[in-house]
Parts: sequence; C-alpha cells; structure tokens
Amino acid sequence: PADLPRVTVRRDEMQQVFLNLILNAIDAMPQGGVLRVRAAPTVDPAGVRVSFTDSGMGIAKEAMPHMFQFLYTTKKQGTGLGLFVCQEIVRNHGGEIMVESTEGAGTTFTVWLRE
Repeated sequence: PADLPRVTVRRDEMQQVFLNLILNAIDAMPQGGVLRVRAAPTVDPAGVRVSFTDSGMGIAKEAMPHMFQFLYTTKKQGTGLGLFVCQEIVRNHGGEIMVESTEGAGTTFTVWLRE
C-alpha cells in the first residue's frame, strides 16, 4: 500500500528473512498452493507488518513452541538455523516475528518492524 511508513532496515538482512519465509512456504506446499504476502501499516506502535500466508500443510501443534529455537527443524534436510536466524535479524531491527498455524490449513508468519 502507498500509505506504508518508512522503516529503516539492513536490506540484505531483511531480504534473507523474507526469502527464508517464502522458501519455507513453498516447501510446505509440495502439491502447490497459494502464498499471499501482505504489508500493512501499524499504529500502536507505529510501523509495518508484513505477513506471509501459505495454504500448505500447517505446523504440528507440538512443534509450534519450538519454531524459533536454535537447531530445531521439522525438515529431513533442515539445519534448524533458518527461523532462528530470521528471529535474530528481526529482533536486531527492533521488531518481532510471530507464527500462527493450523495443521492441514496453512501457516502465517508475520514480521513487524518499528517505524
């Protein structure tokens, strides 16, 4: 949207976060699906919220509390670094990253960055 406030980020680091979230979404939809990326301004506190919503298989309820833990992975070939590094980058920018998921119905990762 045209009304998004400007946020100051290190471009290469934020690209890494967004690329990781997109690739994870693609991995979660092996039969294909829909990935929606949306950006919206936030008011209290002021900033930008970017959400990545896929129509994939979702995340198991027991895995949810561990999603951002160092070396935790649900992938056969995963390293457990991707979401951990994403969280560190977002936090270093003064923001937050959150996840919501329903098994069998998809997942939304939301990155919030302060103005």
